[in-house]
Amino acid sequence: MTSVALTIALAVRFALELALIVAAAVWAWNATTGWLRMSVVLVPILVITIWMLFLSPSPAISVPAIVRLVMEGALFLGIAVGLAPVALLPAILLATIWALDKTVLLVLGSP
Repeated sequence: MTSVALTIALAVRFALELALIVAAAVWAWNATTGWLRMSVVLVPILVITIWMLFLSPSPAISVPAIVRLVMEGALFLGIAVGLAPVALLPAILLATIWALDKTVLLVLGSP
């Protein structure tokens, strides 16, 4: 039973990672005008880079678990707050589902 729950939680986590990238692009589009719209490409690349360096299952730079949690929370909650003026319900869902999934993963013993 635990392995099924862990598999589902990890699948939800992957979907959340993809949603985070899309939400970052939507936030960047709505937060800028003119030539600054290049940030639609740059902000998701920054999010992907931070995730790859510090938060992936095999990160390039290892940090303590509490730092990983804070960084992950800052990414998800920061993007959700930026997205809220444009798309309130998706922002709330992104933050809420992340918090629930992170809790389940921690209870099941997965980082």
